[in-house]
Amino acid sequence: MLITQHVSLAFLSDSPSDKTVLGSKTHDALTSNAATFPNLPHLPAAIKTVNDDLVSKIAAAENHDRAAIDARDASEVAWNKVMKENAKYVESVANGDVTIIDKSGYPATKDKREPRSAPNDCQNPQSSVDSLVGGMKLSVNADTNIDAFLFIARTSGVSVQQMGNELIFTIGTEKVVIVLDTHRNVTMTGLTSHVPLQVQMMGVNVAGSNQLTNPKTVSPQ
Repeated sequence: MLITQHVSLAFLSDSPSDKTVLGSKTHDALTSNAATFPNLPHLPAAIKTVNDDLVSKIAAAENHDRAAIDARDASEVAWNKVMKENAKYVESVANGDVTIIDKSGYPATKDKREPRSAPNDCQNPQSSVDSLVGGMKLSVNADTNIDAFLFIARTSGVSVQQMGNELIFTIGTEKVVIVLDTHRNVTMTGLTSHVPLQVQMMGVNVAGSNQLTNPKTVSPQ
């Protein structure tokens, strides 16, 4: 039976670095297949412009400067707009034909009838932690077979034990902050400046969860 495919917008939740990889891919694909997509809302040149800007802003934000981080986030918003609007146009042209979607460089959705499996374990996924005043900004790029992410920040005196989807904390007088979110990027607030925290992440979906990542020690500014 023929399965209708769609353009997946899951890339909007990817890390900024992964977005630039897709930006470069779609730029090349849409350039090579211009005849298939004659009325793009944003031409390949515009994709290259926002993609190059995001690349430079990511590099500038590596020093964790607040202004540079804000500039990176603003650049990502502009990238999202261009890529999302082009994706919708590709969707209309493809009309469910995965071979046309593939020509665009955009990813196609998977058959929703495929059984789901628990996310793969990845102890050291590509991730970033930006220290802020009284908080931190977390970002993770992990297994795509994930519906939500659990972010944890804890002081060194807290121990955590995982039993499937259940996390057991031995706290005492220590602090634990947990954020459950469907986005790959979250911001934790209400943290004490200069107090080291051990940060871990895990992914979950309807089939289960993967293992917590190895701890990273970060001190809010």
